[in-house]
Amino acid sequence: MNTAYKCSVVINFTNGDVRIEVLGDGQKFSFISGLGFIALPELFLALSNLYKREANRSKVDYYGNYDYYYFSSDGTSLQVEHIAPYTDEIFYYIFNLKQYVIAVDKGFSEYLQLHRREGSLPLNQEDRLNPLGGNVIKYYNEFSLLINGH
Repeated sequence: MNTAYKCSVVINFTNGDVRIEVLGDGQKFSFISGLGFIALPELFLALSNLYKREANRSKVDYYGNYDYYYFSSDGTSLQVEHIAPYTDEIFYYIFNLKQYVIAVDKGFSEYLQLHRREGSLPLNQEDRLNPLGGNVIKYYNEFSLLINGH
């Protein structure tokens, strides 16, 4: 198995769409959602709860999602069920939980650093609807602290 996990993040600031793509163990999984200011905190919270073993299954599904995602874990593996209702397709993925969350943390951190260098961050704290608004950053920071053991 390929142990090098990689993550890329793309955010469309015009419409709020987000794409977080993780490559690992010969698989490529893309979490795609509209309303990034809702999707990203939900994703970080779901992954945090699975990583801490406070939950063994989390559903990321709400208005604005193109597809539905079920994340489940036994503490070692992360299973993802990706349901695409418009095409009636279901996709399944199995990743190493720790490597997956480390990749997401690194990919999102690099994305934030890029935008800080470009001067587009930090945002006005009252810009809650922005996909990189204060609430998103708050949930990401909590996720990152957990993953990095601080």
